[in-house]
Amino acid sequence: MLVPNPDRLLVVPVDREEQTVSPGGILLGNPQKPHPTVEVVAVGDNINGFTKGDECIVATYGGVGFKWEGVEYFILSPSEVLAIVRK
Repeated sequence: MLVPNPDRLLVVPVDREEQTVSPGGILLGNPQKPHPTVEVVAVGDNINGFTKGDECIVATYGGVGFKWEGVEYFILSPSEVLAIVRK
């Protein structure tokens, strides 16, 4: 189980076919859709306003990416989230 730093969000990309990751692990979006969409999978203890399962639009070059057990994750600070998609 991955638990983010108390001041961070752990997310996974939603539109995997439209997003790529740079060799340095930065989440890049489709130029036609300038801001990547992610799903929150864990929330640090010091963060309010986010819950597991929230879909968020993030800054184009936001987060630090890594793979864990074959799944691509990103660690973001809340300031890198531009909006939460409420349905």
